[in-house]
Formats: sequence, C-alpha cells, structure tokens
Amino acid sequence: MSLETGATVGGWTLGESLGGGRTARFEARHGDGRTGVLTAYPLDEGGVGGQVHRAQRERLEAWSKTAEKKVPTAGDWGVTRELLCVVLPEPAPRADEEPWALGRALKFVAQVAELLEPAHAAGVAHGELDPWTVLTDPQGPRLLPPGSRPGPLELFALGIHVDPRYASPELLDRGTPTPKADVYSLGLLLQRLVSGQAPVSAADPIAALAARGEGELALSQEAAPYLAHLLAPPAQRPATAREVKALLSGGPPPPPQPRTVLTVQRGRSPVPLYLFGLALLAAVAGAVFARALTPTPADPAAGYSFDLAPYRE
Repeated sequence: MSLETGATVGGWTLGESLGGGRTARFEARHGDGRTGVLTAYPLDEGGVGGQVHRAQRERLEAWSKTAEKKVPTAGDWGVTRELLCVVLPEPAPRADEEPWALGRALKFVAQVAELLEPAHAAGVAHGELDPWTVLTDPQGPRLLPPGSRPGPLELFALGIHVDPRYASPELLDRGTPTPKADVYSLGLLLQRLVSGQAPVSAADPIAALAARGEGELALSQEAAPYLAHLLAPPAQRPATAREVKALLSGGPPPPPQPRTVLTVQRGRSPVPLYLFGLALLAAVAGAVFARALTPTPADPAAGYSFDLAPYRE
C-alpha cells in the first residue's frame, strides 16, 4: 500500500509529508476532528516493522481487555496488509519541560494513577509510562496507550521495548509488565516533574541502560519520602495505582518497613549475553532488602551486570 498526501487510512486523511524515509510520516486529520502525526512501519517479515508490530499487538491486546473502558487514551493505531500505522497527537506541553512545585507534581502523578486504576484492578499493566506517554491537557493528564510507539530499536536484541530511563528493574530484566512496574515508573515520573531533569542523564538507549546498571539516578531530596516507597524493591512498593493515589494524597509518608520474608521467582534461566543472571538477581535483591532505605533511595538496578559489547556495533 502506497501512502501519499490525500490518502485515507483508518479514517485518517493524510496531509503534508513529514519525511522519515522508509518509515513514512504524515500530518493527519480524522473525520471526527482529531489531528496528529501518522507514522507507518513496514511489516516485512523479520524487519523492524514486524518486530514493532508483534510487540505492540501483545501489549495493546492486554490493555484492551481491562474490565472497564475508563482509561482515557490519546492516539490511534491500525494494521494494513503491509503497514503498521500509529497516529500520535500533535506535540503538546508534556510533563518534562520545567520543574514543578512538589504539591503540583504529587497531584498530577495521583491523577495519572487514577487513570491506571481500572487496568490495575484487572491485573493489567501499562508498562511504558514515561514523560513521553503521559501527556498534559487542560483537563488533566492523558495517556498514550501501551505500544503506541516503538521502544528503542537498539535494545530490541536484548528483549527490551521500553525507555530504560524510566523502566523498573524488573522490565530491564526482560520481565513481564506488572502494576508494580507501573508504580516504579510513576516514581521516576514524579522525580522528573520536581527536578525538570531525567533520572538518567544519558539519552542514548544503550548508555542509559548501562547507567541504570551503575546506579546513576539523580533523585530529589524534596520528593524523597514518596520516592522511598515508589522506587522500593517490588515487595515493598505499593501494589497498584489505587495505593499510589492514596500515598500521594496524604502528607509525607514514613519510610517503608523492610520485609523479613523474601520470595524469589523461579523458572527463569540465565542468559549470558542478556542483562541479568538469576543468581545475581537474587544476591542483589537480598542486599537491597537487607540494607535500610536512605532518604534518597538508590536505584534497585544498581549492581546488576550488563554485557552490552555485542550490541554496540
């Protein structure tokens, strides 16, 4: 299927071409008045478009099966025989431009948590929360649906489809997205809002992934009482967005209490060239639980082993 100005795809009429080479991009307008930018990924077998399509379909199907359709989302997507087409809203002020006052940031993140409540109640995670997928709107935050943009292509070989700067350690270990992984990302979103800076300074995906492994997280002292809960190891984190909303709606909480009973997920085999070995994961998790939390918590991903040499070419 050839895309050109004036063509209609899934109700979207294509306007001016924005270039993009093999991955075409167009201004687009829907029949209902929505506007955005349409990106078309070729679905050739084994190509990048095919990988993006498979990853997106899995995440979007899980998201669409939530018990209640009360999660406002922005954007649209669809598949032709040859293309995966993703439409994102026109650029709007996002939650990553200027530092916010703590009270404003807490209210905003609590509103994002409220949007996530129906999905979390059904046991479904978004899995891709960051300042790019959380948009600001005069009526409050809006969410891009999971899978509405491809993850860093440099990390596909590692099985990672999310921005490593905002992902939980579990997702960086190629785990399945869970509500608790969303909670961690909400913590880093809060950090971004109050500081105006990304938790990891590296913009390159591989460098950002390596920085996470080295424990490079610049965290706000002002938000530390809340971050101590949101960025805690999984057993100590709030379990769902509903708990996050309650946490952020009160005064500064006391430090989370360390757990004395640990559970280790079984059935995963270590992969030498991937991010983490199971034995190292258990050792680091034990060290994190045994150590008392400081007012500015360390990144739980610190100390994990990364072998990125095969992917630098």
